[in-house]
Amino acid sequence: MHEQTATSPYALSDELVTYVQGLEGCGPQTQVVPFAEGAHNLVFRGYNGPAGFEDFVLRHAKHPAHDAMLRKEARVRYLIGDQAPRIWQCGRLASGVSVLLQEYIPGQPKNFNDLSAPEIGALAAVLGEVHAVVGERFSGRSGDEPSCCEGTYEDYVWAMIHESVHVRLSRFDTRPYPAAMAMLRDGTQVLRNSLARQAGHFRRPNQVFSLQHHDCNQDNVLWCSNGSPKLIDWNPTFGDPADELAYIFTDNHCSQSFTELFLQGYQAPRGSGDVTDRIPVYVLKNLLDDLAWAIEMRELHPGDLAWNAVYQQRLGAMSCYLQS
Repeated sequence: MHEQTATSPYALSDELVTYVQGLEGCGPQTQVVPFAEGAHNLVFRGYNGPAGFEDFVLRHAKHPAHDAMLRKEARVRYLIGDQAPRIWQCGRLASGVSVLLQEYIPGQPKNFNDLSAPEIGALAAVLGEVHAVVGERFSGRSGDEPSCCEGTYEDYVWAMIHESVHVRLSRFDTRPYPAAMAMLRDGTQVLRNSLARQAGHFRRPNQVFSLQHHDCNQDNVLWCSNGSPKLIDWNPTFGDPADELAYIFTDNHCSQSFTELFLQGYQAPRGSGDVTDRIPVYVLKNLLDDLAWAIEMRELHPGDLAWNAVYQQRLGAMSCYLQS
């Protein structure tokens, strides 16, 4: 969440301003200005009073399809604790679009590879606290309203593959992507073989599933002046904590030293087994997810050279993995 000026071209409707000014503690003097843009929402900052004090953040869904994600975050907020901004209110405009009113955190994102050893330890400790919130069921889908399923970590892996690869690609004609589809088939077989070899890690009964941020990239961690991290823009789900760690390390292109320091400071939840031994399986799962996502983006933005470059990059990453 990067600060932007009030001239940023984000949508700010009269309806939204009226909604904010009608909230308890606000009034006609309350100003709302564009602040930042996330993947699924526009973010505005509120100033309450003539002195213009920074008072709150208002997240506004870009599209009604993203409402459920905001509202789900609000519902699980009581589980999250102090690792995230406090949510004060979740409401809905007359137009049907949800808004989330939450604490303003005066922090900035940092590149994970630029973090100091104490900062890496603090981030690891925060993720450990989040993952300590466990249950016996995993979310069958991320975002929206997930179905909750019982099973093992292996069941969770295949549920995520079904959602992120099979369901995603079922919406498009994939015949123009023979190389990518061949890699997805080969990668899925490698995944199946890896799970069979590591049955002891993935098929144990009574495995616990952890609360996950599910989008823990360096843009979604704000660093406060006291060196503490706050996790923002949650897409909360329950799953294998090893999945979140694999995402953090690979999606953020983390160095070996970051990974080692993080794992030293991270405490896996009780009942989750050897989390680090499961990470390589999720690295492959995420590569399959990324390639299917790149096909989806290329199909949704035909002729856009930037998305074609993203697709080529994901294709190359999958090819390198399969050849290694």
